[in-house]
Amino acid sequence: MMVNRKKELAGEITKPVQNWPDADVKKLEDFCNKMGILGIGCGNMNPIAVLAMLKQKLGIVDTVSQSEGYSPNHPYSGTIKNRILLHG
Repeated sequence: MMVNRKKELAGEITKPVQNWPDADVKKLEDFCNKMGILGIGCGNMNPIAVLAMLKQKLGIVDTVSQSEGYSPNHPYSGTIKNRILLHG
């Protein structure tokens, strides 16, 4: 592991650059600007996962409307009735 680290620092080994969808990054940036968050360091986490984590830490609860097929007690009941899961 130390040999690989030394090679990495010398520039012999390069790690692939992780690219995330621009829409996901924009959602995270907009939320951070709205809440006054100057910066976060979450490594290589997906921006949507980081956004969910931030909302959980701040106590913000997102609810999906029942018109989209979700209800608090049966989250997939409407979706299964409409067969949205299988047929998009």
